[in-house]
Amino acid sequence: MFLIGMVAFLAAHLAYIPLFFSTGASLDLVLERWPLIVLLSLYSASLMPVLWPGLGKFRVPVLIYTTIIAAMGIAALGLPANGSTGLILAGAVSFILSDTVLALQRFRISDAVRIRRLTPYIVWFFYWSAQALITYGALNLSS
Repeated sequence: MFLIGMVAFLAAHLAYIPLFFSTGASLDLVLERWPLIVLLSLYSASLMPVLWPGLGKFRVPVLIYTTIIAAMGIAALGLPANGSTGLILAGAVSFILSDTVLALQRFRISDAVRIRRLTPYIVWFFYWSAQALITYGALNLSS
């Protein structure tokens, strides 16, 4: 079931990439923000060694998923950081944070660690914030 969920979320991230470009993202702005792309890439790459020991059969799917969510984040960096597009950008960042906490919860943090009791709430907070920000931002652009 976890793998099915990953595929569903992967599809959402793939759908967000053209959405971001249709709502004002530009390749020029992405390239101008290359230092942020480097930081996002380093962030994504730094998660893999942390998660790797606990991934087991999910190593390849998580590697693919991490690459796609980074691509979604890079597409969001092509949005102007003002008004509604700024909300969409904030939503993309929130989605990345949600998935980071979820990955740590699932593959790294043991049930014995006290913070693990809070991780589902943190995941859902960032996930629903992401959806609300992206949706509100996109709808505000079209009105």
